[in-house]
Amino acid sequence: MNAPIGKPQSPSFPQVGPGRKYEDVLKSMNALGLYLRQFTGPYLDQILSQIINQLNTQVQSVGPILPSAATIIPTNPVHHVSGVAAIDTISIDPAFSGPIFLIPDGAWTLTTGGNIGKATSAVVGQVMTLVFDYEFWWPSY
Repeated sequence: MNAPIGKPQSPSFPQVGPGRKYEDVLKSMNALGLYLRQFTGPYLDQILSQIINQLNTQVQSVGPILPSAATIIPTNPVHHVSGVAAIDTISIDPAFSGPIFLIPDGAWTLTTGGNIGKATSAVVGQVMTLVFDYEFWWPSY
């Protein structure tokens, strides 16, 4: 499942003064050059690596079929859901970030008794996307 991208630590901006001598200006230019190399090298590489990893791992895996029940526990971004029982709570690993996609194989419902933001009925064969706002799961229909 997706994990949030961490906030990378950027290199500290160098302290440069209003040097009036050639040597002071040269030191400031060298400090700025070093900062730019640190920023464009490892810092941007770190950010781009996290973004690429996030994009390459999103919604790539389909988990096992989940039977509808009061609480379901998706382990992957995509699951088929069977049965006709009402679902009122979706439990996910706290490190998970991103939508989940439930493919109804039965006529189950979502109810607002737990962490579901809007009651709805599943349509067999129509994917339901759910997005979490850190309080409720919101279905696409």
